[in-house]
Amino acid sequence: MVERVSTRGEENDSRTSADASVSVRALERGLQLIKCFSTRHPSWRIADLARAVNLHKATARRLVKTLESEDFLSLDPLTGEYQLGPALMPIAYLVRSHGQLVRIAHPYLEQLAAETQETVGLSVWTGDGVMHVDHVQTTHFFKPELVPGTVSTIYGTTHSKILLAYGPEERISKLTFGTDGPTLAPDRLTRLHEELERVRLSGIAWDVEERLKGVCAVGVPIRDSSGEVVASLSVVVPTERFGLAQREYIAARAKAIAAAISAKLGFSGERAAEP
Repeated sequence: MVERVSTRGEENDSRTSADASVSVRALERGLQLIKCFSTRHPSWRIADLARAVNLHKATARRLVKTLESEDFLSLDPLTGEYQLGPALMPIAYLVRSHGQLVRIAHPYLEQLAAETQETVGLSVWTGDGVMHVDHVQTTHFFKPELVPGTVSTIYGTTHSKILLAYGPEERISKLTFGTDGPTLAPDRLTRLHEELERVRLSGIAWDVEERLKGVCAVGVPIRDSSGEVVASLSVVVPTERFGLAQREYIAARAKAIAAAISAKLGFSGERAAEP
């Protein structure tokens, strides 16, 4: 009988397979750590995590530090406890109930971006503020930084105006208003209500360099089958391309696209009672 001699290639394949197995096991353990975080237990110390998933503390520390380096976990230096990190926000957004809205709206966002040659965005209201859920970037050099899953609590964007104008009064308390902060003086609150009333009457929100110098936007509402405004559609434009004729064209096309999306969501044209 001739003894079979392993080749260098087979040794390399065996080593590669073993390395892959170790990597998969490390991934499994890392996911087990992430699954420990919940609304009931939003923060953990490394020692507690190690006990929860039955790992040696040194192994748990190594995994936690890796997850922290990739922003999947973040450390609170005051408490020494870890919380879920910002890298998970876009992932969490994908599994929320807005997925169907995005699937329906996205082709229309592409159409509006092609017609206007500008960046188009879609946002919804969450319990924490205005959340950006989808966008199509312009082909021009100017490209606003938009990240799906990002939540904003700053008033002044067209999304914030639309979602306040067509939402309940208590939403106002969730946002901040520049130097006024979260609490508005009576005269400022009156001006805000007047602005929101103009948005409701026209069906359009404007941002003319209110938030950022050199950046303007047009926003319009999107309704569902009940007539409720469930999202805001915006077109973001640099100031130099936001002359009177351009803004009128963009506003008209945005309203038409929003109406088409609303129809796809079941809106028949008869509006629900305004807030």
